[in-house]
Amino acid sequence: MIVQTTQAHLVLENIKTELGFAEIKLDEVKLTKTFNTILHVFNPNEISKILDNIEINIKEAELQEKALPLQQQIQTIRNKIQTLIPHRQRRGLFNFVGTMHKWLFGTMDDTDKQDIEEHLKTIDLNNHNSVNYLNKQLKINQHFNKTLMNLGELINKDRLVIRKN
Repeated sequence: MIVQTTQAHLVLENIKTELGFAEIKLDEVKLTKTFNTILHVFNPNEISKILDNIEINIKEAELQEKALPLQQQIQTIRNKIQTLIPHRQRRGLFNFVGTMHKWLFGTMDDTDKQDIEEHLKTIDLNNHNSVNYLNKQLKINQHFNKTLMNLGELINKDRLVIRKN
């Protein structure tokens, strides 16, 4: 899941004259020159396992009075993790309802969704293949560059031998 946040600020001012002129304020405006994208990838199941182990430790430590606030905190963390996990929902009770909506309103039905998913899988596979081929080409280029450098060194050594003779 990638979440991108942006900040925008819009100021509306009333026109204070009836002549059609507006007062324009000239202030310093901050423009975005660069930005960074930070991608956090995690497995929610691993976090759930960690929480399970913490709960086992709490039970084994026999923390009677302190266990309740800890359990509440653990449950809060579990609830937050559940909000990050995508939940698939069907578009309609029966596919023919979606097909009827497609025919009437032009909305997407289940077969359109499956076609798009197939195309996305193909694109993903092609991207992976492209990356693999690019990595192989980089290795070939690196080997070629090393070979050229070695050839250049041999030519320089030969030149030194020729000059000595």
